Amino acid sequence: MAESSTWTLERIQHLALAWPAGIPAPEIMDALNRMPGGAFTRPDQIAEKARRIPVARPEWFKRQQRQDNCRKAAKRESKPIWTPERVAALTADWSAGVRNSDILLKLNELPGEKFTEGKQISVKADQLKIRRPEGYSQESALWSSARDEVLKARYPSSLTSDEIIAELNALPGSTIASRHQLADRAKILKVKRSEEGRRLSLAESRRKQLAKVEEKPPEPLKPPRILAKLPPKSPIKVPLHIVYNQGFQLWQAGYLPVDKRDDIEAINKAMRRAEPGHPGFQLVTRWFGA
Repeated sequence: MAESSTWTLERIQHLALAWPAGIPAPEIMDALNRMPGGAFTRPDQIAEKARRIPVARPEWFKRQQRQDNCRKAAKRESKPIWTPERVAALTADWSAGVRNSDILLKLNELPGEKFTEGKQISVKADQLKIRRPEGYSQESALWSSARDEVLKARYPSSLTSDEIIAELNALPGSTIASRHQLADRAKILKVKRSEEGRRLSLAESRRKQLAKVEEKPPEPLKPPRILAKLPPKSPIKVPLHIVYNQGFQLWQAGYLPVDKRDDIEAINKAMRRAEPGHPGFQLVTRWFGA
């Protein structure tokens, strides 16, 4: 898809306003997908365009991101997914030829954060340098010699991954459900994808992602509330960037004209229309306690 059909002038102007206001990338992506143009499927597309314009996040947003990253890191350290008990179970079962799905179930019965995909197990096995038993990769419920021959013949061709999977699933054996299974087996058999096949598979994957975006109905925009509990008839004291953020989102929701997004009186009136009883905002020049 050409970038010009995706990044229209209207979308670029919207991004240039929303990104410095600290609005999260997924919310910006949802708003952009309601405008004319090609559909965005990943928030990192929005971040990449912001870097190229260029526009920057506000300092308060960067501080919040750093704090969130620290909290996530602390959480990961406090709940390690690979406990000594799990490592011992993986070492024994992997060397014994137990299937990935069975190992996954067994590990998730042990204390610790849950595993979500078989790749986590195979990556850990590589790190531990443990190997499957001799002959394990030759035959399994998923892969047979007949399927291997088809994969060797079709994988270097211009067929898409889904077309190859359909042909393999027509042969006896367990159902092949993902392109990752195909790629893993091709690596074992030492066969490589053709450039044309890789390009067609990528285009097919993008079409599926776009179809999912188009099927999902857009959620109505709602003006956010700064505080859950507000004292009656007492304006909320906020810094300028919060006022700007509120004005931008009220304009998005249709409560505020485009030329009033930085007018605090107009923003207060719009907030009271959107949320009856809202006390409004009072502008301050810096954060409390600063």
